[in-house]
Amino acid sequence: YADPADAAEIENELKQNHRINWRPLMLKAPDGSVLEMLGNAFYADYYGEEGVIFWLIDVTQMRDKDRELARARDAAEASTRAKGEFLANMSHEIRTPMNAILGMTHLVLRTELTAKQRDYLEKTELSGKALLRIINDILDFSKIEAGKLEMEIVPFSVAEVVRDVASTVNN
Repeated sequence: YADPADAAEIENELKQNHRINWRPLMLKAPDGSVLEMLGNAFYADYYGEEGVIFWLIDVTQMRDKDRELARARDAAEASTRAKGEFLANMSHEIRTPMNAILGMTHLVLRTELTAKQRDYLEKTELSGKALLRIINDILDFSKIEAGKLEMEIVPFSVAEVVRDVASTVNN
C-alpha cells in the first residue's frame, strides 16, 4: 500500500460490509512508482475455509489521461478568455478611428461635390458602416464569451439593407 493506513481501512470495510465495491486504492509497484487501482473484494468459502477474493483494476493510465485532459481543458478555457479580452480591447481600439472616418465622410458629403465624388464618398460611408457593424459583431462575440451580452430589439428596413448591399457590390 502507498499509504499503510489503507490496509487497516480495507480490512475494516471488508469486515463491516462483507464486501468492497470499486474502492480506490494507491499501491506501490515493485519499481517504487504508485499505481492507482480500483478494488473489489468479498468473503468466500473455499472447501470449508473462509478466504477473501480480491481483484484489482489498474486505472493509473486512465487517471493520468483524465488529469492531462483537465489541464488541456483549463488551458483552452484560459486561451478563450484571453482571446475574448483581446477582441474586446481591439474592437474598442478599431472602433474609435472608424467612427472618425465615418464622421469626416459625413461632413464631406454635406459639401458641394461632383456626382462622381458623391458616389465614391457614399460608397465609402456604406463600406465604413459595414465595417463598423463587423467590429461591433466581434465585440458582441467577446461579450457572449464573457457572458455579458445584452440583447436589444432594433427596427430596420430589409429593402434598405438589400439596396446598400447591392450598391456596394455593383460598383
